[in-house]
Amino acid sequence: SIQPRVSKRYLHKRINKKEVAFVEEVTKVSIATASLAVSGGRANMASVLEGWTLSSCLLVAGLPAFIYAIQGVLYIFSYQNLDSVTFNGLAQTKTL
Repeated sequence: SIQPRVSKRYLHKRINKKEVAFVEEVTKVSIATASLAVSGGRANMASVLEGWTLSSCLLVAGLPAFIYAIQGVLYIFSYQNLDSVTFNGLAQTKTL
């Protein structure tokens, strides 16, 4: 219930929501990659990435990734425009 309040206080209404969502996603990918590298070392990274290609990645994860990115932008928009109780209620019920 704190996220909508913090966002309303510190994010201006005219902020570029796409940029905020992009920075959030880049941060998540960076943390996940660092965790993978630290947990298993180089050998584990090599085995995880073996056989990986950009085309196979886009084929399998392209549409879900696009939908997830749109959802991130809509979340920012919604918690800037809804009160905390409404936002959390809709998010908890997966309506939002």
